Amino acid sequence: MILHISDNTFTFTAGEALSQLEPGKWSYRPAISPKEAAEEANNFISWVPEGSFRLREGAVDRIAKAFLDAKDSELTIPSWRVIADTLIPLTHVSVSGGQNSSTALGKIDGLVLPPKAIFSFNRDVGPRTEETGFISGNVLQGNQYVREVGGGICFASTIVHQAVAQTGFDILEHHHHSIRAPYVEPGGDATVYYGVFDYRFRNGDYDLLFEKRETPEALGLRLWQAVE
Repeated sequence: MILHISDNTFTFTAGEALSQLEPGKWSYRPAISPKEAAEEANNFISWVPEGSFRLREGAVDRIAKAFLDAKDSELTIPSWRVIADTLIPLTHVSVSGGQNSSTALGKIDGLVLPPKAIFSFNRDVGPRTEETGFISGNVLQGNQYVREVGGGICFASTIVHQAVAQTGFDILEHHHHSIRAPYVEPGGDATVYYGVFDYRFRNGDYDLLFEKRETPEALGLRLWQAVE
């Protein structure tokens, strides 16, 4: 039995217990009941290293059915595969800018963008107000900084752009700062201002999932594409 999950291929042979024989090759015990098959499927998923793939709805049920049927078959399991991954240090970002950017990325964490749909940073993140979780920070106007709620959020829009730039998606709207942003290479930034400047791109042919990444020293974004 062969299961294709994301970019991974797993080959299973019938045996006495579920175990990994070598990378990509497993033995499994043919289940005698749906309950046993479900347990076997969940055990397999729990043993695969985290980050190897991400399952979609119905995936575990399909794996369990394969264990229950115990046939020499080849199946594609509904899943997600990583198509972009970026993590940018907070070294050149203010504390308020980092907090506002973390808040902004949190608002799109888990967002699923349908095929051919348009992502809009301003629409999908929403207004930058204290009620929506933002604080006062620096906003670049011309060549000087002023304080506004949501200031520094351009670090988040830049992170989105850095991820999208890895995908080949059509970028529909993209603006740069009036002076160089110190946290990325020249031209790699993306400035936004609610109601004025947006960052927009069109998705490709499959669902797209957004995952916020955060460490004590950096913020980032991982983009997952659906595998049918």
